[in-house]
Amino acid sequence: MTNLGFRQVNLLLRYGDVLMKLIMLPGLDGTGRLFKGFLQCYPGEARVVSLPMDGPQDHRALAQRISPRLPEEDYVLLAESYSGLIAMHL
Repeated sequence: MTNLGFRQVNLLLRYGDVLMKLIMLPGLDGTGRLFKGFLQCYPGEARVVSLPMDGPQDHRALAQRISPRLPEEDYVLLAESYSGLIAMHL
């Protein structure tokens, strides 16, 4: 697996001259605290959607609860580790 640097990630998130909105789903901790350093450097609009801590915790149920919290407009979804399978249900 190739480790992408910030510059390469920045280029991947562009659509023409527009930097896409970035929606981030955290890993198993569910909080998104691990994104803090990245969010401080990311020049575009970014938002962490934390995982619900109560209720059913299977991937499909979490996706159903997260879906209404996602924006209507175009965005790039970045899912860390555990959230990768949640993203597949969105």
